[in-house]
Amino acid sequence: MLRLGLVRLCHLLFIGACFGLLAVPLVTHNWRRDPGIVSTENREAASPPVWPRSWRALTVWPKQADAYLADHFGQRTAMVKAFNRIRYRLFGETPNEQTVFGLHGRLFFTSHSAASPYSLISFICGFGVDDAMLQRVAADLNTFLQQAKSWVPESYLMVVPTSPALCFKDLPPWLQAQCPPANTMDRFLLRLPQGELRSRLLYPLSAMLAAKSQGEVIPLTNFHWMGLGAEVAAASFAEGRLGLPRRMAFPTREEIEPSDIAHFIPGIPTGNVVRLPDFNAAGVDYCWGARCFPEWGSMAEVISDLSRVRSPRAGDKKLLILSDSFGKEIAGWFAPYFGSVWHFSVSNLGRLPADEQQAFRRHIFTEYRPDTVLYVFHDGSVDYGPRVFGAPAISGR
Repeated sequence: MLRLGLVRLCHLLFIGACFGLLAVPLVTHNWRRDPGIVSTENREAASPPVWPRSWRALTVWPKQADAYLADHFGQRTAMVKAFNRIRYRLFGETPNEQTVFGLHGRLFFTSHSAASPYSLISFICGFGVDDAMLQRVAADLNTFLQQAKSWVPESYLMVVPTSPALCFKDLPPWLQAQCPPANTMDRFLLRLPQGELRSRLLYPLSAMLAAKSQGEVIPLTNFHWMGLGAEVAAASFAEGRLGLPRRMAFPTREEIEPSDIAHFIPGIPTGNVVRLPDFNAAGVDYCWGARCFPEWGSMAEVISDLSRVRSPRAGDKKLLILSDSFGKEIAGWFAPYFGSVWHFSVSNLGRLPADEQQAFRRHIFTEYRPDTVLYVFHDGSVDYGPRVFGAPAISGR
């Protein structure tokens, strides 16, 4: 009798535990839009279903409700992270095809669009890139350089080598096997005749490869450079191309930084130890974000990714950097060479109304009057970067 009562108690406890676990998502349900969806899955959460007021609305209401409940049940974000972590630990997998782990723990960003996975790596390594495309790239770059020189004579283009070029042997073997012997930039530079474009085009691959003996030129789980790679590229341009002296020692500090593509792999550890410039110790005034240009008002808010560097010990030369997302991390490393550095990402310039685009051009070219302009974009955008940088927001055309 006692044994039967114990068994019955165990059954009841088991049933209660099951119902308790099933009730957790409901009890902890997030009735507002879950911000964790954006930060961990790089998308917006489903909106609450609208109360149906027609037969058609009634027929779609169940799907809307299912999508809303699936995105907002309690502990969903924690469960997604835990599942991703398990997949990574057991199989080395990432939760989507926009990222892939290669050899030696190297994480690669494969595409800017989920609809075309691996397209970024394919272009950088040269898969499907024919001679006609390389000729078009050369023509676009040459046209843009002529425009840039008309704005400021001392204008240069820097193409940043990314992980598929710098760490090709760390790509998954199945990806390596699809790439031709020479990557896109190698083939492009071989075809580029001696001339002004070649003299104004910087591709700091050799300097960055040489620096790999000192550490990671691109952090192990990053898409963008940070620290050593940007430092070496800045020195290569300022000293090697412009012949500028290094006017000050630049102390550094080590920080643990999360991956810049961590939102694609929620739950998977991504910390990198990165060597960064110590601006305070160097007496350099470094500022990033809209607050750096308060006089610009909402225009700075729209541009969003912008920097201002004041380096009193480096003289009075002025540098202007117009870039894609790779400009932010290199701007501060020019402090030993330029007394003033302004940096702007071009990504959001098209969102400015026409009058503010005109004001932006006036601010950076006429009022700031830079001695040197450096255009920075990565090797995966060399086929469309020149057209972006030659857009009306910059050129005024």
